[in-house]
Amino acid sequence: MEFLIGASTGLALGLSLYVYSVFPEGIIRASLIIILFGSVGFSVGPLLSGIYGWGMFTLQSLTIPAFWVLCQYLFAVRPMVFSFWGVAAFLTILLAQLDFSMQSYSYANSDVLKIFIYLGEYSVILHSFYVVLRNWESDLIEPSRKLRKTVFVSFAIGICIGAVGLNTGIMAEAYRPIVVIVGVLLVSKALYGFGHDELDHLVGQAAGSPIANKGPDEEDQSETESDSETKLLVSVMESEFYRELDATIGSLARRSGFPEYKVRRIISQDLGYRNFNSYLNRLRTKNAADRLIREPETPIKVIAYDVGYRSVTSFNRAFKEAYGVSPSTYRAVS
Repeated sequence: MEFLIGASTGLALGLSLYVYSVFPEGIIRASLIIILFGSVGFSVGPLLSGIYGWGMFTLQSLTIPAFWVLCQYLFAVRPMVFSFWGVAAFLTILLAQLDFSMQSYSYANSDVLKIFIYLGEYSVILHSFYVVLRNWESDLIEPSRKLRKTVFVSFAIGICIGAVGLNTGIMAEAYRPIVVIVGVLLVSKALYGFGHDELDHLVGQAAGSPIANKGPDEEDQSETESDSETKLLVSVMESEFYRELDATIGSLARRSGFPEYKVRRIISQDLGYRNFNSYLNRLRTKNAADRLIREPETPIKVIAYDVGYRSVTSFNRAFKEAYGVSPSTYRAVS
């Protein structure tokens, strides 16, 4: 048992130093380090008491919210930290601290409070899984796709098992350091498997650069557009393909005659899009904006369906993200 605890602690701290040296300052590095130190808390927390026990418990309570934030910045098209789920993640920390204080000062335990804590933590974990899985297929950045797999296998499962063991006590204490060891080894393998260029690419994407989505009225001027493959793919995409309801990377690859990996490379590296859906929305909203002006009598609902959206709600959301105003406002002021 002592060996497992020592090994898990050493691995987590060692990977923390690597993360600190490789990743630039920012939310991604901070979240990773909090998760790694929190994993140490899962291992050694039960052995400590007093102020040290409180410190380890605090790290544990920060782990799940930090994991949620990390998933937002690495995998979400637009991080939604200041949202309902962001508030829920923050509340899990406060409620966990309140519960710890009540137990420390021998106040009556509140079963209702514990239920809220469990529901909050599990809900935040499930939403993190959702963020990892959402847009996986349309993610065009290969390092990001690789890391999704590793995160889902290691961090997600490890945090789930650790949270279940901490909250219910159904797991033997030895399983905690084992989970930490497995998770840290998997993440280490993923990070060390990336070259420096891939890491820079991954972190740059999460930070919003260097390959940012182009604005709806911005012309693609990269030199690679002169390449015949890029021109062919763009012509297929813009020849009404983007209006299809079931437009996917796979169907675009079949239509253009290119393998999927080449389609992903062209759209991400040559055209500058991180996500296939971002490219689709750019073409759809641009066409819709033109029609809103040229066809003042055509109902917005008809235009939304014509350009490829399944509902007016999704069209309004995408249009406002692209132009900053709703379709009706855009038509009125144009």
